[in-house]
Amino acid sequence: MVKKSSSLLLVAALLMVMFSGKPVHGAKAGDIHNSEILVKYKADYNPVKLKSRVSGAGPKVTSLSSLANRVISIFSTGNSDEQKLLQILSTEKKLGIVPLSTTKLGNSALVQYKVKDPNQYASRLRALSSDARIQYAEPNYILKPMATPDDEFYADKQWSLKKIEADKAWDITKGKSDVKIAIIDTGILSTNKDLKSHVTDQQDFGDCGTVNVEDQVGHGSHIAGVIGALTNNQIGIAGLNWETSLLGLKVGCETGDFTALGIVKATNYAVEHGARIINMSFGYVGFDQAIADAIAEAAKKDILVVAAAGNDMPGLSANSEEIFPGNIANNVIAISATGPQDEFATYSSSGSNVFLSAPGGNPVGDTDTCTDADCILSTALSDSDGEYMLLSGSSQAAPHVVGVVALMLSVNPSLTNQQIKDILQASAVDLGDKGWDSKFGWGRLNAFKAVQQARDAGGGGSTTTPGAGTGTVAPTSGGGTVAATLT
Repeated sequence: MVKKSSSLLLVAALLMVMFSGKPVHGAKAGDIHNSEILVKYKADYNPVKLKSRVSGAGPKVTSLSSLANRVISIFSTGNSDEQKLLQILSTEKKLGIVPLSTTKLGNSALVQYKVKDPNQYASRLRALSSDARIQYAEPNYILKPMATPDDEFYADKQWSLKKIEADKAWDITKGKSDVKIAIIDTGILSTNKDLKSHVTDQQDFGDCGTVNVEDQVGHGSHIAGVIGALTNNQIGIAGLNWETSLLGLKVGCETGDFTALGIVKATNYAVEHGARIINMSFGYVGFDQAIADAIAEAAKKDILVVAAAGNDMPGLSANSEEIFPGNIANNVIAISATGPQDEFATYSSSGSNVFLSAPGGNPVGDTDTCTDADCILSTALSDSDGEYMLLSGSSQAAPHVVGVVALMLSVNPSLTNQQIKDILQASAVDLGDKGWDSKFGWGRLNAFKAVQQARDAGGGGSTTTPGAGTGTVAPTSGGGTVAATLT
């Protein structure tokens, strides 16, 4: 008798479903609308057709006696359509999901369900996904227009961000202020209106006679703008990270010379003060053991060091394997430069240590001919070149990678350095020779795919072993003044 009573209750509920009213929609909840799941049933479980056939079959329900006859008909004939509807209803009741609407889709229907208990959302989605009667079940995602910042120069002057699909990456994340980025360079001009609130720490390790944490050259400020200029503020440029914390660690004087000790101190400071990524857009032909040791200590703490591969110019070399610190195996990833058409920049160094390439600009002729169409526009010194300037070089390529890595860490802070490298490699746009090559490394940076894969990855392990793009050279010198060239 108990079993029969349960069945009668199910039949009564089935009749209520067949004549149910309009759905009620709730408010947005995160990236999934109102704890809703979209379910597409297999064709033979199409609830629209089942309801239509069931409502038109059997005795008409006009009185209590005719209702009883209908119930008896269902259980005596074993009507398959009605049994299928009862199965669907039973699942809905068991999982605590409420049907809100039904939409025709192909040869079946898409049912919009609301999960009564949001805390059970994930388990309900898994249960529906594994149901043999269901073709698929997926969240009712909230889709937003592609993020397009309103910064003055973004639309027609910042080709590099569009090239790496930063706008699509911003639909996933715009960065987080708890991902700290150390820029070891000429400092950052914190008074620049497009940088000031993102510069959270400044130190002077330049040993220039007087302490001055502000950038006096412009190179470090330009790097900072690529990574994290204030974005969507209706002025200037867009940075890769709309939210970030930049550590401006100055190691260069007005002459542009860096000391090995200054770089070591800056690297140690970055490690001790929570930096997760370090940008090194400088280099020289040779090797310095003290700097290499400081970088190795950073690597032990899973701090990623990104360096410019170098430029073929006086003081540097066309062979990136000769340029330090990008030539340190395993502990540094070296980045070469590409132009607006994904061409290898004519000035960029290449070699076995190149891990990846990224936009650095590729002006026709010398750097004096830089235009919006072929160089990188970023923040500068407001008292000399205005608040923005055009530059090109592997110095500009490296911070594109740093900025993207920061976005990756904002969606998955547990990523290890090796996982970051694996994702950068797997998500890159293959250019040049198939697979790795000495010019483009594993390919040109793609922000959207890298962030997407970082979001979907786990944490705490390595998926591949290091391959090409990790070359090194033997130590040849150490200490003293480094005639570093801003690359």
